[in-house]
Amino acid sequence: MHKYCAIICRTLIHEKTIKYDMISCEKYIKDNNISPDDTNWLVKNALVNYRIAFYASVVFLYQSMLAKYTDPIIQAKLRKNKQLNLYTKKDGTPKSINHESFENYIIVDLAKRDVHNKSFELFMYAALMYQLEEYNRIILKEII
Repeated sequence: MHKYCAIICRTLIHEKTIKYDMISCEKYIKDNNISPDDTNWLVKNALVNYRIAFYASVVFLYQSMLAKYTDPIIQAKLRKNKQLNLYTKKDGTPKSINHESFENYIIVDLAKRDVHNKSFELFMYAALMYQLEEYNRIILKEII
């Protein structure tokens, strides 16, 4: 399933499901005094295609975990959470306040690789999805 996650992500990056005008985007940034260091705005707006690709693969991973884990306790916890933990604290903030959130880091990296015409590393992304699954499985087993 992890390789399918990578294929979904790569396909959506290639297809760019949302088309928009970069000149208008740059004008909006300038007119609204949006800081070039505001990664949250960048990820949620200008890099929306990469965000869609990332989240589509994470949703696929979540659904595959629902199918894979037959333990009723893990199933119940997955269904209750309705999402995977992307290396965040219970309040939804990143684990480290000194770094970008995991999702922002991955989305920016996906965008940089695409813009610079670097190949999408299918196996590395699949390994990342595997680690995300394992992290969530461990958390789900620990929660009482």
